Amino acid sequence: MSPLQEHIPNSPLTSTPIKTSSENLQSPLLGTSNDHTLNNDTLLNANDNSNSKNASSSTSPSTPSELPSLKPMFPFFFLILLIALGMGMTLATVPTRISTSFAISKNSNSSISCVNRDQDTCLNSAKQGFDPCGDASDHAQDVNAVSDAVKNLLTFFSAGLLGELSDVRGRKPVLIMAFIIQSLPNLAYFVILFYLHRIQDMPSPTPAQFSTLAALPYIYYLLNAVTGLVNFLTLVITCTADVLPAGPGRAVAVGIILAIFFAGVSMAPLVVNSLITSDVATAGLSYLIVGVVVPVYAAVGLKESLTPAAAFQAKLQKEQRQEGTPDTFLSRLSAPFRSISILFRSRLFKTLTLVIFLTTMANESTQSLLFYYLTDPPLCFTDTDLAALMVILGLTGIIAQAGLLRPLIRIFGERRLLMFSSLAGAVHCAMYALAEDKAMVFMAGSLVCFTLFSFPTVSAIKSNNAGPQEQGQVQGALFSVKSLAAATGPLLMRGFYAATADSTVHGAFWLLGSAFFLLSMVFIGRLSEEKCNSKYIHGGGGGGDDSRLLRVDEDEGDRGRDTSIVAANV
Repeated sequence: MSPLQEHIPNSPLTSTPIKTSSENLQSPLLGTSNDHTLNNDTLLNANDNSNSKNASSSTSPSTPSELPSLKPMFPFFFLILLIALGMGMTLATVPTRISTSFAISKNSNSSISCVNRDQDTCLNSAKQGFDPCGDASDHAQDVNAVSDAVKNLLTFFSAGLLGELSDVRGRKPVLIMAFIIQSLPNLAYFVILFYLHRIQDMPSPTPAQFSTLAALPYIYYLLNAVTGLVNFLTLVITCTADVLPAGPGRAVAVGIILAIFFAGVSMAPLVVNSLITSDVATAGLSYLIVGVVVPVYAAVGLKESLTPAAAFQAKLQKEQRQEGTPDTFLSRLSAPFRSISILFRSRLFKTLTLVIFLTTMANESTQSLLFYYLTDPPLCFTDTDLAALMVILGLTGIIAQAGLLRPLIRIFGERRLLMFSSLAGAVHCAMYALAEDKAMVFMAGSLVCFTLFSFPTVSAIKSNNAGPQEQGQVQGALFSVKSLAAATGPLLMRGFYAATADSTVHGAFWLLGSAFFLLSMVFIGRLSEEKCNSKYIHGGGGGGDDSRLLRVDEDEGDRGRDTSIVAANV
């Protein structure tokens, strides 16, 4: 995964190629277990029964041949564009500015700058054995890895509580709260840059001022971790079920949301750098958009998408689930662990769970550490280089998710696509490890998009091997595993970096990411085409029949039980 996905929730947000209408709804809308994340029974049943009052285009599910009007989603599209631009403005500058703050405060030298170092200066500092920027960048990567781990653990534990709250209280208040929380790191970053420039302009800063500068980045990373409490993108995607009728229109809307987000985040640095030369002004504008304009627009320009009928039904279902079960804070926190149990019911599910855990660890490590690593010797990326890489990551990601995923599944099948995704991941991590110039990094970046196929493909396979009544639990459990892997991967990678610091290969620690991908290929190789590929499960994906058969996979070691067959309505 690329740093562009840093703020995309660790959930099935990509347009998953799932074959039934219920599955199409479950994957992009964060299908979850009865206890965890946005409850799909609540979301889908409530909204399918009440969309006639809220969707402007149609009162009945749309057929595959006709798409509903996406006009109700236009305010959400504009909202995503705003916040993507606001977040993308500073994404490429954070590593060097944070490193500068650490380097100045540690060495009590306000003349140090880690920003846009030319390659000769960057390499000479490393050769001389005194590289304050390199040391500061290493420290920043360690702190960032811990921050991301905490953020993902908070997401793991809080998603169910916040999802339940939005089901009962409405999307809009939770969405506004999410935007305000998301803006907190932007505010901290603005304060860091303002104070950093003030220190750099002083002839002789005091020890207290150096100490203040040293503390500010920790506040930034703390607030970055807090953003894991609630994800705005998840909530916006959930709103598609409220305002659009059941059918392919929802999957199309999700694809547009993700495309807008990728495009906004990837293009923002180039646009801003051509208009604004002050990084302090850029950070201030970023906070103004994310922390002020976006919440105000959400409060004034958005209508509550959750209907009273849906909220009432969600409340009733919540009360039914709690009957006979003590509703304590501890029981709610343990719900994510209970939801994972469905992933271990069969050999197929166990293998796929290992695959998604391994690939997520590798992807999240890339997302968390890449930009920091690239600013160090021998690559010495500048702000312009990072902005160019963001454009490559963003554009290839859009093309892969919007244009390649479904055709590749039809041509090769899910199992082979999984194998290709992991192979691409292993190659791209190895290229980072061996890269001695910027050109190889850009080539490696172009492969990242293929590694993003793994989660939606695994999600589709598991959906195809579960009954309609289990879709929510399966998707929510996958989300939980993904969150745990995202919390683990960067920490392991940083530990491996420390162990290989004296290696002749500067980026040797990236080979651990390659190892994760290669190990996942071993497990993928143990899967059968018949249980992975939808053309076998659905009998070839024929023409006009309105019903398909979904095989509920049973443990292959249990010969005494028959394979259950359940009908799924398309």
